Amino acid sequence: MGKPRRDRRSGNWCVVHVTNRVIEGLPFVARRSVKEVILGILARAQSKHPMNICGFLFMGNHYHMILAGKAHHLSPFMNFIDGEIAKSFQRLTGRYKGKFWKDEFKEQKLATPLDVVRMMAYMYGNPTKAGLVRHPKDYPGLSSFGLGLRNLLSVK
Repeated sequence: MGKPRRDRRSGNWCVVHVTNRVIEGLPFVARRSVKEVILGILARAQSKHPMNICGFLFMGNHYHMILAGKAHHLSPFMNFIDGEIAKSFQRLTGRYKGKFWKDEFKEQKLATPLDVVRMMAYMYGNPTKAGLVRHPKDYPGLSSFGLGLRNLLSVK
């Protein structure tokens, strides 16, 4: 059975959950420097590509993001983010020579507002489910939970 066909027609608006996992290690630790690097990459991605970041959460070895925008902008936006994160961590750590990501980013279309709410609950509940914190607001890693995201990143 083949992969589901991605609908990339230029006029189609989409809301998607995207995720990706690193090949090894825990590069997304809860350090200020790591947060600043990733936030900088997210801000640059939004300045270059017309996609809205609705929410994000970076666990130790993977991330989740909910994005909205025209479908044909998703791949360039994600390729920029994944490429810049990989290059940054290769430079900062001296590790990850060669492959950084386990695979390409995965996307899941969120067709209804209820789908979006359920995915937000799943995404922000990740640290709680993993036993790292009792409440998402207590997660020390990089997360948009409780942030005024429109004030943090320039949403188009």
